[in-house]
Amino acid sequence: MNFSEYTEHTGHHHGASVLSGFDLKVIACISMVSDHAAKFFHLRGAAELIFSSIVGRIAFPLFCFLLTEGYFHTHDVKKYTARVLLFALLAEIPFNLMYGSWFFPEHQNTMFTLGLGLIMFQLISAVREHAFAPLPSAFLQTAVIAGCSLASYALHLDYEWM
Repeated sequence: MNFSEYTEHTGHHHGASVLSGFDLKVIACISMVSDHAAKFFHLRGAAELIFSSIVGRIAFPLFCFLLTEGYFHTHDVKKYTARVLLFALLAEIPFNLMYGSWFFPEHQNTMFTLGLGLIMFQLISAVREHAFAPLPSAFLQTAVIAGCSLASYALHLDYEWM
C-alpha cells in the first residue's frame, strides 16, 4: 500500500495529522546525523545508546520506505536508480574517511544498499512482467532476492549481521 492508498484507506488527507514525505525525510536526516555524530565523536555509554542505537536507527527504515515510494512514483526508474548510485559513489569518500582511509573496501555506505534494493525491485518487476517458462515466477523472484542478498554480502553492504 503506498502513501496515497494509505490516506484514502484511513481517511487522512493532506493537511491532516499525517506526516508528509518531506517530514519523513527531515526525521530520517536528523536521525542519520545523530547516528553519524555519535560515531564520529566516539560517544560511549548512555549517549551512544540514545544517539546511535535508538535515534540513529530510525533513519534506515525511513529511507527504505521513502525509496520504495520513490520507486513506485518516479517517471524513470533507471534514472532514479542511477541518481541513488551516483550519490552512493559521492558519499563513499567521506564514509571511507570516517574509517581513516580514502579506500576502505570492508564497508560501504548504505546508499549502495538502497541502490541494490532498487535494482532488486526492477529485477523482480521484470520477472513478474515476462513469462520465463518453464520456471515459475515465485521461484525466479526468490532467486533474485537470494542473488541480491549474496551480492550485498560480497560487496560488504550488510551491516555485519554475522
